[in-house]
Amino acid sequence: MDRRLFLRFLLLGGAVIGALFGWKRLRFPQANPHRDTDDWERRVYFVCCDNHGQYSVAVYMRVGGGRDAFDTVREAAPFLRADDPGAAAAGLCGFLFKKAGYDGETAGTMSLEPPPEPDPDGTINWREYGSDGDVILINVHTGSAKCCHGSVAGQEIHDLQFGGRKIN
Repeated sequence: MDRRLFLRFLLLGGAVIGALFGWKRLRFPQANPHRDTDDWERRVYFVCCDNHGQYSVAVYMRVGGGRDAFDTVREAAPFLRADDPGAAAAGLCGFLFKKAGYDGETAGTMSLEPPPEPDPDGTINWREYGSDGDVILINVHTGSAKCCHGSVAGQEIHDLQFGGRKIN
């Protein structure tokens, strides 16, 4: 075999191997999606509610706010009970406790806070309630969650499956 033919086979083989590695990387990505550390380090208050003005206690987390809070709600949805804000908050609390791997006290990274108090006109000042973090309101009747105050205020997610079933 002459040198030119050998070099052609070598280059062709290298190109084929490179293409296979590139195809594998595109088809089966290995890296985790980029997380915005500013969001993750943000405090968050999760409050469950219904369509009748009932609010649960807030499940407070020292970290996990921003867009990551919506990921947490999606993951926790099967553990939340539909139509019962208190039971949904208890399910969320249990999910977060287990997810974080606590085997003792939480060292202040997770706690329960009093429910929001409506003003005389029935509105809630979410800015005052969640002063130093995001407030994620989880509606157990509609299967949705909305940020009422914070870094992602106004953003919503829908079609959550509480207890493993889709809310109508």
